Amino acid sequence: MSLMLRLTCLAAAAALFVPHAGIAQGDSAPANAQPVVSSAIAARLKPGKRVYVTRLMSDGAPQPLGLRTIEVRAATYQGTDAWSIVDTRELQNATLAETLYVSRSDLTPLHRVAHFPGQDVDATFASDSIRTTFAGDSGTRVVAIRNERGIVASLYLLQFLVGLDQVHVGWHGSARLPAVSPGEGGMVSVALSTIGEETVRAPDGDFPCWIVAVDIGKGRQRLWVRKTDGVVIKERVPVIGMQATEVENLLAQHGVQP
Repeated sequence: MSLMLRLTCLAAAAALFVPHAGIAQGDSAPANAQPVVSSAIAARLKPGKRVYVTRLMSDGAPQPLGLRTIEVRAATYQGTDAWSIVDTRELQNATLAETLYVSRSDLTPLHRVAHFPGQDVDATFASDSIRTTFAGDSGTRVVAIRNERGIVASLYLLQFLVGLDQVHVGWHGSARLPAVSPGEGGMVSVALSTIGEETVRAPDGDFPCWIVAVDIGKGRQRLWVRKTDGVVIKERVPVIGMQATEVENLLAQHGVQP
């Protein structure tokens, strides 16, 4: 495998970073943490698109990897008013695409489909269970886990929801997230907290941001949330298996689009 293809695969894994069941046990969020899924948050979600430049960050010079686009669209799923949240990563040597349908009224997950190199994923959300099918070169596997009310079905939806809350000094949030692989599955707890503030330089200018930590099991990623409108300007995600290396998504020029 070439170095660039390896970096691309690691970047893809980082962008999808969710520890599997067993790594995160219990909820480490404090008692005053605000659930990031609520009817009030759902009412604030609007259609829109955000485009990010993806780079691999380590001790050396940043390594460009491609573009990431996250778009919220009005849709209908089996007669239910829904949002479709589309996450597309155009990385060197690979394109990864994922679509999540959630109820427009309360953000309940309805269906998730994803395409990665060598594998397709299809998840159906029923009231009591989540059934995920993995189909690829090595065959087909089906994993079923118990569903819960108020879950966030993906980390990229979480980016939008954090920006819709009233982030401030001392803010804490919490969520539950399904973590499923072809071999196992379960729910993990996500603890969010404001850990600082910083002015971030992006192609469109310099923006004062809150720094929000997203802790999942033993892993932490960081979001820089613009103070004026809640847009995530920058994201840093650790790369599993590469010490002191992160994938960065930085808002591109004219990266916020209607």
